[in-house]
Amino acid sequence: MPRCKYCKIKFKAKYFNQKYCLQNDACIKSFAEFVKEQKEKLTNKAWRKEKKELRSKLETKTDIEKKLEKEINSIVRLIDKNHNCISSGRPLGKNYDAGHFYSVGSNPQIRFHLFNIFAQSVHDNRDKSGNPLEYMSRLKELFGSEMQEYCLALKGLPSLHLSQEELKDKIVIAKSIIKWLKLQDRIYTHKERIELRDQFNSKLGIY
Repeated sequence: MPRCKYCKIKFKAKYFNQKYCLQNDACIKSFAEFVKEQKEKLTNKAWRKEKKELRSKLETKTDIEKKLEKEINSIVRLIDKNHNCISSGRPLGKNYDAGHFYSVGSNPQIRFHLFNIFAQSVHDNRDKSGNPLEYMSRLKELFGSEMQEYCLALKGLPSLHLSQEELKDKIVIAKSIIKWLKLQDRIYTHKERIELRDQFNSKLGIY
């Protein structure tokens, strides 16, 4: 026999999963409050779902592009974790950026390209406008002249023409990559940093 959730006395249930005995006014009142709470929870849940759907409908392409860029930047931070700043060569510290060699504003066609983004200190990225000369120099120092030339040539890639649905699909893929990288939880060699960028670029299917 179940035990009443309010008065704690065992009772003979009249219906499946009955939690209150309903044998006195106090138990009936408690049951009524429980029903009211459940209705409010369902109402709130429905409203949150509706609000989420509404927000999704109101999203512009720019909004979705920013979301994808945020996920791409997270991928870069995880690949380059515990390495030094791409431009200054100094330790990154706890908080650091995903710095674009070619800026997003001037070169939107490669804003998601993993070879255009490396972990960079907040100071170099924001206060020194990306510190491009040292950025370019260290690309060669760390990864070789061929990789430096490849990164510099990215500017010549054609414009992107991704639909909103395509961008949303890429966000899903990016999140799966982030999840995988977090599970690995390791520091990668310079060679692996390049290999992972190549691998994930292919998986994302943008370039």
